[in-house]
Amino acid sequence: MADKFRLSRKLMNISLAVYCDPKIHVPDFMTKVRILPTVAVVGQTDKVMRTETGETVVDIFVKFMPISEDAYDNLTSVCELIKSLPGVSRIKVQKLNKQNVLYNGQVITI
Repeated sequence: MADKFRLSRKLMNISLAVYCDPKIHVPDFMTKVRILPTVAVVGQTDKVMRTETGETVVDIFVKFMPISEDAYDNLTSVCELIKSLPGVSRIKVQKLNKQNVLYNGQVITI
């Protein structure tokens, strides 16, 4: 009976480096990520950095409800949602459930 009150899947936790336009307002960006479908929790893991090319890099973690059994599909779908936000140019996936993650030996970049 208690199972009906439990989540059907465990939340996934990913750490991301999000590369953005230098004019981005980080608190508003974080709010926009929080209201994306499947996202449960978002937090900033480090100070905002500026690259030599002028981009803003925001290191965040995102906990979200996976929509399938395939980890790669789940994390790329959430990253695509985040990348669709105004001012986001690319995303590098750093960790999945606190473990370094690669796909076919390469860093996942969306």
